[in-house]
Amino acid sequence: GMPKADKFVPFRNTNQVVQTLGIASNLMDRIEEVEQLLRQISRNFPQLRILLRPHPRDKRSYTFATGINPNISLSNARQQTVFEYLRELDMLISGNSGIHLEAVLLNVWSVYFNFNPKEELHDYYGYVANGLVEKAVTYSALKPMLEQGIQQKPEVYLRARYYNATVGTAYDGKSSALATDFVKAMLAN
Repeated sequence: GMPKADKFVPFRNTNQVVQTLGIASNLMDRIEEVEQLLRQISRNFPQLRILLRPHPRDKRSYTFATGINPNISLSNARQQTVFEYLRELDMLISGNSGIHLEAVLLNVWSVYFNFNPKEELHDYYGYVANGLVEKAVTYSALKPMLEQGIQQKPEVYLRARYYNATVGTAYDGKSSALATDFVKAMLAN
């Protein structure tokens, strides 16, 4: 289980279509690639609300984003927890980041997109290899996914079972209690 996710399980995304898209960047991502993707998505999908979330330790300025499209806003990772951010999304795009697992646990459709094509850390966490997320190598590959999501967003939270054995069971959202019960049972023996 993932105890920090337990209290957010009741808030899993139930939307049938993508209306709000999150883009989470990290320190390894090239800011130019993030900007280019924002421009492409804004041009082709101006109706989407986009929430850009730079990594909490990223000191670079992303204020350019809000000038691209009035539907783009910045999330402050130092003031808003990752699960609070994810509660606002229907779909997430990110590179090498643990946020993919947290997104899928909340039934937010998550897509791996490499914002630093020269890096050698492709699918660093194995999320693509283990079926947690899809991969879009280029915007041309991502665009049909966005089109699909606008029509029908897939339910994805069960994909997280590989990483969280409580997903889809009676203990889903109760991993803290389950761990406590195990510890108590061990101590009683």
